[in-house]
Amino acid sequence: MSNKILTEQQELVANHPNEAFVMACPGAGKTETILRRVKLLSNSNSSRKGMAVVSFTNSAVDEFKERSGKNSTTSHLEYPGFIGTLDSFVRQFIFTPTGIPTQKSPHVVESWDSLDIEIRLSGTSAYRGDGVASLDLFDNSEGTVEIDRIKFPPLKRHVQDHRVEYETVARRRRLALNALGYYSIRQSRQIALQKMEEAEFGTALGNSLSERFLEVIVDEAQDCNPEDIRVLTWLRNHGIRVTMVCDINQSIYEFRDGDKKTIVDFANSYSPENRLVIDGSFRCSPAVCALAASLRVEDQIDQSLGDAATNNIPVVLISYLSPITNNIGIRFRTYALEQGLDNDDLIILSHAGRNALLASGGSLPQNNGVSKIGQVAYLVNEFWISESTNSNKKKAVERMEKILLDLMGKRSENASVQRAVEEHGLDVRNLRRQAIEVLMNLPRNCANDEASKTAWVDNLRNIIDSFRLQLPEGVTATSFFRRQPATSDWNVCLNRTEVTDEQLQHSTIHKAKGREYEGVCIVLPPDAGNKQQTSSLISEWEQNSETEPKRVVYVGVTRSKKLTAIAVPESNLASIQTILTARQVSFVVI
Repeated sequence: MSNKILTEQQELVANHPNEAFVMACPGAGKTETILRRVKLLSNSNSSRKGMAVVSFTNSAVDEFKERSGKNSTTSHLEYPGFIGTLDSFVRQFIFTPTGIPTQKSPHVVESWDSLDIEIRLSGTSAYRGDGVASLDLFDNSEGTVEIDRIKFPPLKRHVQDHRVEYETVARRRRLALNALGYYSIRQSRQIALQKMEEAEFGTALGNSLSERFLEVIVDEAQDCNPEDIRVLTWLRNHGIRVTMVCDINQSIYEFRDGDKKTIVDFANSYSPENRLVIDGSFRCSPAVCALAASLRVEDQIDQSLGDAATNNIPVVLISYLSPITNNIGIRFRTYALEQGLDNDDLIILSHAGRNALLASGGSLPQNNGVSKIGQVAYLVNEFWISESTNSNKKKAVERMEKILLDLMGKRSENASVQRAVEEHGLDVRNLRRQAIEVLMNLPRNCANDEASKTAWVDNLRNIIDSFRLQLPEGVTATSFFRRQPATSDWNVCLNRTEVTDEQLQHSTIHKAKGREYEGVCIVLPPDAGNKQQTSSLISEWEQNSETEPKRVVYVGVTRSKKLTAIAVPESNLASIQTILTARQVSFVVI
């Protein structure tokens, strides 16, 4: 067991004898508390039932697994325990046992986009402009298209004008995919909800799960949507304890139908003695705590505890003129280094990833994926670029696996890697090793001249030849990966993989959720046309309104341990100064 001493509030949560709804502020040490609770309950569990810990993103689960390994908690989450996303929990324990009748065994994909499923019309109704209509745009139950999610105006108009035709094609395509055993996460969730609420089947399944699990702990529980709450309520109704750990002010997933009221209502279903609190931040400095409080409706400032309490660095406002450039990152980095912060533990965040990328000194990626060589080059970049997350690296490997399967003629149209491996009896470990070998051994950059491009393509072909793959008759690495003309710019994206020491890591705020850094810079974008994003945010901030854009900034702000900077357009600087002065937040302008 970890020797780390918990606070009185943390100990109360770790030792609480019943399920609990726990409100924890940013940096309150909730992960350490959850791990201690898992150990204590596992060691005292005479029935030998398992403990489950679930969250909502793969990155959050990966970090939790890493922490559990360091704290020697991993063994307590092995069978009959469980650790993973709530989606994976539903898929494994509720959807899979439903006995869905298909020609193939059920296979759940993260989205239809992961199989490149596109909905197109043919003949005179065909659309020939930018963008494609993904099957993910169509509701699983009703089959209606969610037009507001379409980004390209010409495509949006075309879908509106041919709505019935698009919806008919989408329904047929989904039924065909279902017959082959493919289901999206969203669709599998809806099927699971229907089955678990059937009296006979639901009771049998619920009783079975209650024999396996003592308690399900939901980390980052503020991300629950109404469907998630239905699942958790069903678990509780069948005798499985559900402990929720959350900061309601970090609820930033309205796009997946999450809302603060749903969480508040669910919290009220717990008796008063089972509603606990962990306050006080071991992460955030006094200035960061004050800034975070200014973004909440409840403006009580969290107490800064431990080493964080002695940090007196003020909030930094970085004024800039449009457009966003690396000058933001340079000024942020310079100030942070002057304060003695670690260059490798600084990050630039924004709601839109492109803004953080530009401020960090990076250039926008170019997916030259029309040719197979262009696709491989793009994946090499995605695998090696410094700001790439583990999730992005994994996706790059999976896409490289698809290319290898296509080369071998082992993948039918839109089939997943798993399905192709099953159908052809391939060694999945060997396929993964080969995909990683391609991405690791190809040069990470390529000069824009014919000789360099030729050498890069030859390198790719030689690596493929070394695998001695069984290829269809008439297919070779040379014929499959055709050399592009010298005018092709597929190599441009490769030249982003080499990042200078001055370029900072960057991310979207959503991806950084759950993580912490010595210094964080939040980039607020300039207003553009009808998109008055920053002006609207400041107005909501001034009026102390309850909105998701404010909560997104709140999440970004509270990733910081020592320094929070806000890059703000010069036209909005005075308004933010007024807000921070009124809320007594210590700040400087650079």
